[in-house]
Amino acid sequence: MSAHGGHLSATELLLLFKTVENKIDDRETEVLLTELAISNEIEDAALDIIGDKQNSNSIRFLAFFLLSIKHRRNKDLSKLKSLIDQFRRTFSERALFSHIVAMYYSLAGLYQEALSCARRAADALPDHSGIQHNIASIIVNYFDDSGAQDAKLIDEAQKAVNSAIALSPEYAKFYATKARLLTVVGDFKEALRLIAKAIDLEDSSILDYAIRIGEYQSVKLKIEMAENASRMRRDLDRQISLLENKASDLTTNLRDSQIRNLEVLGFFAAIISILIAIITSMSTSGGGGPQFEDVLKFGGLLLILFSSLSFVMYGIRGLTRFTPPFVIGIALIWIGQSGFALFQ
Repeated sequence: MSAHGGHLSATELLLLFKTVENKIDDRETEVLLTELAISNEIEDAALDIIGDKQNSNSIRFLAFFLLSIKHRRNKDLSKLKSLIDQFRRTFSERALFSHIVAMYYSLAGLYQEALSCARRAADALPDHSGIQHNIASIIVNYFDDSGAQDAKLIDEAQKAVNSAIALSPEYAKFYATKARLLTVVGDFKEALRLIAKAIDLEDSSILDYAIRIGEYQSVKLKIEMAENASRMRRDLDRQISLLENKASDLTTNLRDSQIRNLEVLGFFAAIISILIAIITSMSTSGGGGPQFEDVLKFGGLLLILFSSLSFVMYGIRGLTRFTPPFVIGIALIWIGQSGFALFQ
């Protein structure tokens, strides 16, 4: 069967269908039907063949398949849905019917239903590259529309599109879909390489060549935009991290400065308290005497409390601040308690 431009009659379509009647489930048949749908006016003839129950179920299904491709390529969802609903009972047992329904659901944005149908078709025809590609395409469309990411779905899409490419390595669109998937996971370099390969592989002789190249260029632009956005996010995150570190350092320095000021104030307060105590003691006992012992012990206690403040505020880092006044405080308490007797 070959595709040629023009208006095809039901008789001409029947002759073409008979050449592939026993190859309905082959990927090559789907490709030929797609080319036929693109390059010819086939709607009336296809409807006549489907409606004629004297034709075999296989012939009628080929006309159904051809017409569904036509409506899908034209993005005519209402006609595609009507066609599916009208002939669901007639063709629902065929594996490719689930494939067709899956593509309709995907176009309608019903991705869960689409994926369920596509998986069912893949279970029946695991070596059909178009069905494998459709699974990956549905998942990528879902990611694009929702902004969501799911590791299991990503893995399923990667396996499906890799299988499609392995089965039909010269089909350009499969590489474009893989490029879209790699964009989702952030592998922009490989995505750009694959979309360039899709552009290179596309058959320039088909009627919708310009449309397909336009779609690939759109994918390429989206990859570049996603890459730039990712780079900007990384730069922004780095700048935010730097600002947070600087803010943390500034807070630490400010806290240390405040603590040092408190320590200085505390130190002078302690000195003033000791001096007041000494003057009071001297005025009541003429210098020395039992009251001066209390002054020494009081001063030692203040130094211990002062050093403890450094330890609480600084932790282990405050040992150098904590140790000298603590030792002096202990010494003053000892002298005030027992050592002062040596000077009696």
